[in-house]
Amino acid sequence: MANKRDASGKKKYRTGQELDVMDTVSKWAEAEVVAVDEASQRILITYTFWSDKWDEWLDFDSDRIRPRGSETYDAKSPKVGQRVEAFDEKDWLEAEIVAVREDAAFVHYKNYHRKFDEWVPLRRVRPFGRSKRVVKQALAAKIAAYEPRLSVFERSLEKRGLGLVRVSGDGNCLFRSVAHQIYGDDKHHALVRQRCLDYMEQERAYFEPYVAMDFASYVAEKRRDGSWGDEPELQALCELYDRPAQVWSYNAGGAKVLRAFHGTDCPPMRLSYYGGGHYDSIVALGRHAPLLSTPPGHVESAKLFPLKASDEEATDAARVSAALAESRRLFDARDVDLEAALKASLEALGEPDDFLPGDDLDELQASLDARAAKAHEDTDLERALELSGREHDDSRLATVLSASTTHADDENLAKALDLSQRDNSRHDDAYDIDLVRAIAASLDQQ
Repeated sequence: MANKRDASGKKKYRTGQELDVMDTVSKWAEAEVVAVDEASQRILITYTFWSDKWDEWLDFDSDRIRPRGSETYDAKSPKVGQRVEAFDEKDWLEAEIVAVREDAAFVHYKNYHRKFDEWVPLRRVRPFGRSKRVVKQALAAKIAAYEPRLSVFERSLEKRGLGLVRVSGDGNCLFRSVAHQIYGDDKHHALVRQRCLDYMEQERAYFEPYVAMDFASYVAEKRRDGSWGDEPELQALCELYDRPAQVWSYNAGGAKVLRAFHGTDCPPMRLSYYGGGHYDSIVALGRHAPLLSTPPGHVESAKLFPLKASDEEATDAARVSAALAESRRLFDARDVDLEAALKASLEALGEPDDFLPGDDLDELQASLDARAAKAHEDTDLERALELSGREHDDSRLATVLSASTTHADDENLAKALDLSQRDNSRHDDAYDIDLVRAIAASLDQQ
């Protein structure tokens, strides 16, 4: 069954739903629903890694439709006839599986003579469409589809004092975004990638269980320029720089923390996640970013090749070790990946608080929203105090106080205005304290 059925037993589809669809050359391909025609019981599908010119309408009950992942390549259950990418010791090439055995697939490389057909270990086979060129084309299409939401997302970030910094969608986006967070420039992405994978090799005992293929092959693949980063790499980067990460995405409210990594007290790395594997950097507007002051590579080398520590440094190392253990406990416990979390979030736009298990991120979001609101209140208060210290500026102060206390208590507001209109030459401590308290009390009534 390709999807859920409604009360009448008819199949029910939704826009954005991902499926496996047999294409026009009888190959199973990843596809997505872009329109649903309930009246004629048809869906318009687009093939994930092909031009929109191949989009087509299919009947709800078409035999060419299957649930996502049931027919396209899965390393746990490869099938004869599947379109895949296979590594021929030089590059990833489009291929077709001709035969299967327990640990390998016999493949035919597209546009190559049959004499080059060979048995390839499954660790050198992956789903079709992951090459750098195809990824860039597909990602551009995904971002274009995301654009209507993007402006809402950016406005929501701005209300929280945050701004989006876009990086290239070339497969390096995770490492570019982290480099921007750490160094203020995404040009250091190659260094960040290299040291991230160095760290994963150093901590192999921990990271290996999260890798479905041979670990050495996985690391070698992730070292390649343009090979996209996944959640294990993000966890490794948090550990490498001892910085937590907040992954933000679009939600019914505009923007919400989709996932948090590595809960230390250090300033977080803020990343935006579109889905389809693309990340961007998020920065605090009007504030200096917490960038590393040391040259690129210094902190990474210190983490990977530590010198003999002093007693004070050993104590600090013990603190970091305890934080690392807690970070990994939370990473282990989270059984939903970013892509699944994003899908669940978008499916639950009418219920924005229910898209993730647990209340931890809801509490974090509430704290962030409260902090943003407090920042606005503090700005109003600082402006009011500034104006109260100027001679002959009572009218401007009254305007600010009135604007910031639309629903304020009249008694507190009257007191604040009365104090502000007294002789401005009197600036003893008691007077300042009374004025601040009155203004603060009026703001608290909002």
